[in-house]
Amino acid sequence: MRHLFISTLAIVLLGFWSSGTMADGCPYTGASAEKMKSSAETLKEQSICPVMGNPINKNVYTDYKEQRIYFCCSACIDKFKIDPDLYLKKIEANGERTEKVPS
Repeated sequence: MRHLFISTLAIVLLGFWSSGTMADGCPYTGASAEKMKSSAETLKEQSICPVMGNPINKNVYTDYKEQRIYFCCSACIDKFKIDPDLYLKKIEANGERTEKVPS
């Protein structure tokens, strides 16, 4: 019985390995990687403040990890700095993307 379990496990793992899921250590290969890339390209320019949900003011922003994030007012910048990743997720959940910091 133990040999049957080990043989079955080996066949399953070999199937994952040959399908590319584990071959390069990255689960996002092939079609999955293309799907993620195309969804990132379809995000629209940020127009909503991630803190308050109001329209952004292009004169009110902060730069974080080479990304420019816009807000409706300067008070939102302080709230953003408490948990930036939370608000970056909100931007993405709104179907929006941040801009790269201009050089």
